[in-house]
Amino acid sequence: MTSLTMGAILTKLSLPAFADLESFSATYGSSSSSLALGAPNFPQSLFLQKFDTSLGHLTDVEIYLTVNGILQADVINFGAPAAFTGAQATATLTVNALGEGPSLSLATTPFGGSLATGASEDGPVTTLGGTANFLVAPTDFSAYEFNGGPGSALDVNLSGVPSYNGVGPLGMFFGGEASAYGSVQIDYTYSVPDHDML
Repeated sequence: MTSLTMGAILTKLSLPAFADLESFSATYGSSSSSLALGAPNFPQSLFLQKFDTSLGHLTDVEIYLTVNGILQADVINFGAPAAFTGAQATATLTVNALGEGPSLSLATTPFGGSLATGASEDGPVTTLGGTANFLVAPTDFSAYEFNGGPGSALDVNLSGVPSYNGVGPLGMFFGGEASAYGSVQIDYTYSVPDHDML
């Protein structure tokens, strides 16, 4: 009876666990070399790491996208003198890690005006800065895990798509500039049995 009682006590003592965090990140561009959005710089192939199951049991997986850069719209009139409205630049950056991930969309303030033939106008420069996160569903955790051997790399695709729009007559061209740099990070929160309790 004593050994059975001790066995029950030892089992209960081995249950407590503590949480730990493992992070991996990859960067795209830099503050001194921002990447123009769209081809040929995007999409970007980034490489992170899957979670090593020998460390413990996954309890949370979160992916972060950080974006810095600039965004600007411009207008050039190749037609007759005319007015325009709603000139705007937008940019969307999206992380695809195993078919899912965070996305961040940014835009300039629309502007309008009038342009003579051959004239152009630049809109205000918008400084990009933001972070988006995506929480992976527990049912998908296994896709982010490896248990030794090959297959530890997590391939991540980062798309960066600019768009330039406005309203004007034929011959009015809406363009601009969009560039960005930043990082993609994945955080693995996991539980580890507290062996000191044994």
